Amino acid sequence: MRFKPWAIKLISVLCANSLFMSTLCAVIVPAQATQVMPGTSVVLTTGTTVLDPTNLRIGEAVMLTVANDVVIGGRVVIKAGAPAQGEVVTANKSNNFGQPAKLGIALRTVTAVDGKIIPISASKYTEGEDKQTASLGLGLLCCFLLLFMHGGETTIPAGTLINATTSMMVDIDS
Repeated sequence: MRFKPWAIKLISVLCANSLFMSTLCAVIVPAQATQVMPGTSVVLTTGTTVLDPTNLRIGEAVMLTVANDVVIGGRVVIKAGAPAQGEVVTANKSNNFGQPAKLGIALRTVTAVDGKIIPISASKYTEGEDKQTASLGLGLLCCFLLLFMHGGETTIPAGTLINATTSMMVDIDS
């Protein structure tokens, strides 16, 4: 049985097309997404800036960075050094009557390797020494000027590590 030349060309073109399409599909198929589940641990650091209630306001953004890679199933989903964001929720200077300084930040988001923003949950709160009892007691007994004694100061030092956890499931293309 002899094949006509046009049939041989048609079969050759179809085979070449099939080979090309299978190669193209192998290249186009995206990598499998990795799921970051709620509760995944992320360690953050405050960086090089000391956080101080005397120069921060409630609602102000605070930038942090990821301290260590977050790895799930052998894939890095959040890279060390990735940006994270928090917000100042408490910022009180020390005050008269021995009231201490107070500073609190709530962590909100972290950026994954594919650029997706992942909600996180954590907070850091610090308070200076409370001198209210001493201020009021000594101020009333000895000298009213002691009523103007301030409470202790507080800061969150540069390089402070804060443990956070992810708040929702997010698919990461790594």
